[in-house]
Amino acid sequence: RCLMEVDRRGAVVAFTAAAELAAACAAVSEGRLAAQALRRLGVRAWRRGREGDRRQPMTDREAEIARLVASGASNREIAERLLVAPKTIERHITNILAKLGLRNRTELASRILAGSVRDSPDD
Repeated sequence: RCLMEVDRRGAVVAFTAAAELAAACAAVSEGRLAAQALRRLGVRAWRRGREGDRRQPMTDREAEIARLVASGASNREIAERLLVAPKTIERHITNILAKLGLRNRTELASRILAGSVRDSPDD
């Protein structure tokens, strides 16, 4: 972190190495912190996962939330409908995006509306 103020290039190299090491060790939180620091340095740190990298299918609940997102419902609206906290919906959406290798709600809605995500968690 000290490098960020005195040696941007060195900081980018250090945080990139940290992000790669975190990914290799499955240290998700540390990887996110390194990616966040890279974004602060102006580096595009987000990488779309390959679709074949999905390790777990979506759960029934995630598929339900994905359909609600595609219909245009906000997190608060979804939370009220499903009787859960909005933070719970945020977490579900984060998990859905990671499993499908998507970046945002728009990409998710597009995928849902195209019909490539079905109701079954095995699809």
